[in-house]
Amino acid sequence: MAVGIAQSEWDKYKFPRFARLHFLIKAFPIRLKIRTTLLNFRNSKNHKDITNINLQKVSASSLSHFSEHGWVFIENVFSDHTHKRLVSQWPPFYHFNPVKNIYKSYDTNFINRSQTLEQYPMISSLDNYLHSAEFLSWLTNFTDDAQTLSVSSTLFSRASYQSSCINHLDSISTSENTKNQAINLIFFVRGSGGSRSGGTSIYRNAEGGLIFEPTNLTNSCLIYRSGFIYHGFQPMRLGSFRWMVSCHISLH
Repeated sequence: MAVGIAQSEWDKYKFPRFARLHFLIKAFPIRLKIRTTLLNFRNSKNHKDITNINLQKVSASSLSHFSEHGWVFIENVFSDHTHKRLVSQWPPFYHFNPVKNIYKSYDTNFINRSQTLEQYPMISSLDNYLHSAEFLSWLTNFTDDAQTLSVSSTLFSRASYQSSCINHLDSISTSENTKNQAINLIFFVRGSGGSRSGGTSIYRNAEGGLIFEPTNLTNSCLIYRSGFIYHGFQPMRLGSFRWMVSCHISLH
């Protein structure tokens, strides 16, 4: 849940601003029915091309940056072989729920999760990997050795023109005792890249003050402590797109 949002941020999304998105959200039930129909009648061919998920070794400079700032951006996070398979098996648009929230205005979650994971085994493999001990072992590089990590959730999404995410903190920030106990990982599988192309950005405070905006959204990853790092992204420019997997980690 998003908290710590400035009134100036809320005001940006008031109708008639982004009228197109407001209309798409109103049309959510119809759009969902259309996509569900497409999903049922355009069954994708089951893929046989599977490979193990491999993440590249984290550099000392990346670990140092995360330790100092609470966030880090990593490029070439997947091995080339893994990344090519993920791109080749990314599901079509009708596998995703259409946009229904003006403040996080992108397609997210699979309409029929089991069906999608069955038809796209590389996506299933990535989802399984993100809940594995192997992944948590990779992630411990960024955390205190005394902390226990668990995966709260994973989320597959797609975004395009005018999609955005309001600048916010995660709800864990409301308690001083828990604000350091969450990490978000944003895997950018593929994207058009450049400014205003859907790269989750790091802000100085609730009013903004851009610190970092990722512009390479193909095979890269943003990792940040979501309890005290303001994050979001501005409405995407015309012609841009972004495929993303987010992973929310709890620290105990």
